[in-house]
Amino acid sequence: MSDEEHLLEIAQGFVKADELPFAIVYYGRAGAKTEVTLLQEKLGIHETVKEPLLSTTASLYLFAVFSILLGISGSLWIWRRTKLYLRATIVISLTLSFLLTHLFITSYFSPVTAVVIQGTVLYTAPDNHAERVSNRVLMPGSTVEAFELEKEGFWLKVATPEGVVGYLPASKVRLF
Repeated sequence: MSDEEHLLEIAQGFVKADELPFAIVYYGRAGAKTEVTLLQEKLGIHETVKEPLLSTTASLYLFAVFSILLGISGSLWIWRRTKLYLRATIVISLTLSFLLTHLFITSYFSPVTAVVIQGTVLYTAPDNHAERVSNRVLMPGSTVEAFELEKEGFWLKVATPEGVVGYLPASKVRLF
């Protein structure tokens, strides 16, 4: 049984236990976007999730394909020494550089999707006594983008799908 199948089983267990926010977390970790959307709609949450231009998996596949092409074009250029093979090698090298940069940036600098598991509000600072960003309560099952940890990991700086930025206790969310 694969990791994805295990995550789906865990999510289904949370659905049976009527713990839908936790089910959303595990469906999200398994990559089951349809189930995440269905459960959010069941909870009355209608969000649009921003899809990246190029997923990590697609980037890795393209990187592998272009690496092979680079080896072939580089070998052809070494043996034939034509401008066509040289240009192809340069274009493929530049494409590989772009893909490697994309993988690095998305792996280390992109926000992480998190699911609210317990209703909370956003604060202007990482403190329960700080002013609230708004009186709107983030409902369990809502998704947010986590940017950074604050106060030794007890608070997260997040952004809602509407673009509102604030802080919330890390114990109120689970990361995908």
